[in-house]
Amino acid sequence: MALSSFERLPAFLSDNEYIREGYRVGWRPIELLLSVFQLHNETVNIWTHMLPLVYFGATFLVAHEQEQAPPPLCSDKWAVTRWLTSSAGEQTCLHRPQPPTWPMWVFRAGVVACFVGSTVGHTFACHSPSVSDTLWQFDYAGIAILITTSFFPPVFYGLGCAAPTLSTVYLFTIVALGIMTVVATFSSTFTTTRMRPFRALLYVLLGSFGAVPLVHLASLHWGTGARNQYWSDVFRGEVAMAASYLSGAAVFATRVPERFFPGQCDLVGASHQVFHVFIVLGTMAHIYSCDTFRDWAHFGDTCTAPL
Repeated sequence: MALSSFERLPAFLSDNEYIREGYRVGWRPIELLLSVFQLHNETVNIWTHMLPLVYFGATFLVAHEQEQAPPPLCSDKWAVTRWLTSSAGEQTCLHRPQPPTWPMWVFRAGVVACFVGSTVGHTFACHSPSVSDTLWQFDYAGIAILITTSFFPPVFYGLGCAAPTLSTVYLFTIVALGIMTVVATFSSTFTTTRMRPFRALLYVLLGSFGAVPLVHLASLHWGTGARNQYWSDVFRGEVAMAASYLSGAAVFATRVPERFFPGQCDLVGASHQVFHVFIVLGTMAHIYSCDTFRDWAHFGDTCTAPL
């Protein structure tokens, strides 16, 4: 199938005037599916989220198997913990239940929802106006779901014992904000080109709510002896995630670099492709932080009450 130029596009595909060539117009669904293995201006967008989807799915399955197994050296009612003194060089078993895994699975479900929506959207959205509107709405909703679910592990594991009431308030608040954002994505105007800066701003505002529990966590745990190593690891991961997501949002909203090089980034290097890479990097950083949070709750000295 031949590819089209921007000048020959129907209105519903005329989203980025700086991408001049490589469009799929009038292709049948089976042709669009097979185009995953062809070079066009959505190929990189598809693969930058399809490959991470496969990778994350595999790691989540491995995590599930590990979570079903009892902790090493202990029965299923015990957990391994390290002595939290500078002279400790051995391990012991304490009668402490493992922390629940459901916050991790809420986040993992959000990762899958986001990357599935993106992969399907970039593969099939050029089929027709109605298909385009529907798939992009689900794609944008997936981003909101990813941001919303990413709050569950850090808030639950980091504050669930230290501030249980506030942690519940934080989670209900972000869920409410996430629902409002998802509802907004299904507005008839949300997916239009002129709403691009607003979409980026909306996601930034939704994610910015994370500064509230993060500051709360810092006030509780920063510089608290042996626990500080856990917190330092978490903080680095969360800063990396925020930097990745904000950088991606900025690139997405400004359409850099193709704005300065029209027609030169049609196949590789366009802003949306860069945006995808930042989303993947941010997700990986947050997965690292979430695993550290769970280890913190499991092995660390953060809570004496059952989780």
